[in-house]
Amino acid sequence: RLSGEAFFEVKRDVNRPFIIQSGPVQTRVLGTSFNVRAYEDESDVIVAVESGKVQVKSVDDKNEVILIPEEKAVYKKDGIVPIVKSRFNRLEIMGWREGIIQFKDLPLDRVLHELERTYGVEFSMNENIRLKERYSGVYRNVSLEEILKGVCFATGMDYKLTGKHVTLKLENE
Repeated sequence: RLSGEAFFEVKRDVNRPFIIQSGPVQTRVLGTSFNVRAYEDESDVIVAVESGKVQVKSVDDKNEVILIPEEKAVYKKDGIVPIVKSRFNRLEIMGWREGIIQFKDLPLDRVLHELERTYGVEFSMNENIRLKERYSGVYRNVSLEEILKGVCFATGMDYKLTGKHVTLKLENE
């Protein structure tokens, strides 16, 4: 069972299948290396294959896809949409393994959520901050402060970091 995000490298063994249960999604390993992102507070479960092959299916057995390298499956936890298979950007999905954080046209609220999870901080801000404003950026092995400088410069904000708490405000407020 997995709640969170993990990268696996598994050798095929037909007598002992390796199966990961992530909420409503089951991933059966067919000899591969792959990433599973299944946080309880997120609406999607994402499985992305780096090498080999995996089978991804919903627990109700209504949806199933086979993934090969550079393919991902996205399952919406509301179950309304079937599992969607597509290509993926390796750095965006698996960059965390190499200390890379990539935001690609994400709303600011998702960027802040990722920073909270990655750096163990908590954000507070005034209500004038536009959380749906979109942001893109790539950071390699940098501190939280370096990322905050980039995000704040691009979005017209200032920040104050006190321990594990970050306060955001619009410039000139």
